[in-house]
Amino acid sequence: MKHVNILWTGGWDSTFRLCQLSRMDGIEVQPVYFCVQGYSDRTNWKKEIEAQNTLLPLLRQKEETKAHILDPVRLTAKDLPQNPVFDDVFKKWETTGKLPGQLRFLGKLPMLFPKLEYCIEGPTLKRRQQGFKLGKTQVFLEEHGFRFHFRPDGYADMDTSHADPELKLLWGGFIFPILGITEMAMVPIIRSWGYEDLFKHTWTCDHNGEEPCGVCHNCETKWASGLKNFFPPSAIRNHEIKAYLEKLEKPGSLPFAVDFAEPGITRRFMDYVHHGYRVVDVANVLTLPYALQPIIAKVQANHNAELQRYFDRLVAEWDAKKGQVG
Repeated sequence: MKHVNILWTGGWDSTFRLCQLSRMDGIEVQPVYFCVQGYSDRTNWKKEIEAQNTLLPLLRQKEETKAHILDPVRLTAKDLPQNPVFDDVFKKWETTGKLPGQLRFLGKLPMLFPKLEYCIEGPTLKRRQQGFKLGKTQVFLEEHGFRFHFRPDGYADMDTSHADPELKLLWGGFIFPILGITEMAMVPIIRSWGYEDLFKHTWTCDHNGEEPCGVCHNCETKWASGLKNFFPPSAIRNHEIKAYLEKLEKPGSLPFAVDFAEPGITRRFMDYVHHGYRVVDVANVLTLPYALQPIIAKVQANHNAELQRYFDRLVAEWDAKKGQVG
């Protein structure tokens, strides 16, 4: 029986690959999950585990499931091997801005689970609309000697024989089974399987709310891939309000009749969504001179209250107009 290790988060892309594997006979699949708790600004690990706990029984019950899917192995930083050389190489290349921050941890997983499948999909719709045929990660790796040969189903055979040795240390232990397929192309496949019900339980948002936020990096990536119909109304609303506020911040934007066309208002709205639709402080007054603290605290409290009313109004207007904002 063939054994396959897959990095599975319970999100859209890795669940798509897990479903592919589940339909294959004669294989044993080991899902692997790394919990980023305490190591990044992502707070979604509980939701990802909830998604896994919901998805796996549903997938095992599918009549089409032929593979033997093992229970997920869930790891934290303390479970990873010590490798000072890897750490030094990551720190060096991190400064390029071309590496995902989680690679500092995920890159060590193949040391424990060889040929670990890393489910990075092809270029997003937004990137393709910008004229790019390849995703950012593939472009970066090809610039440093990696070569990819794609099978018809999107599976990428990776040749590292001429790769930069340091990047080979960081990336060389992975397999990229869906690098040659876009998320939009996955949708008709999922529908042909009849698995739409299953994918409603995936979790791709960076945060830990009751529903996907619609404004974080992962939600924006899914949106840019043309998956709007897979978002709940609240996430669609948040995404469109964010887009509206981004227009207000652009230089030379039209003089909209709004209360708050201030720098950083989009970021404030994202924080508002991620804190349960509550405006939070942006400055810690305790770091200011003691005499200024009560003055600045009052100014900040008053501004936060006005901003709260403004954001609440945008949300209420969108809900009332069923999709219009501003």
